[in-house]
Amino acid sequence: MLTLPSSVRILLASQPVDMRKSIDGLMALVRNE
Repeated sequence: MLTLPSSVRILLASQPVDMRKSIDGLMALVRNE
């Protein structure tokens, strides 16, 4: 079993995402959803 600290967040995309974006670009997509 994998145990992660509570400070770690795992986000899943419900649609295909262009992974060439920077981390800021990916977080903007998450915030818009």
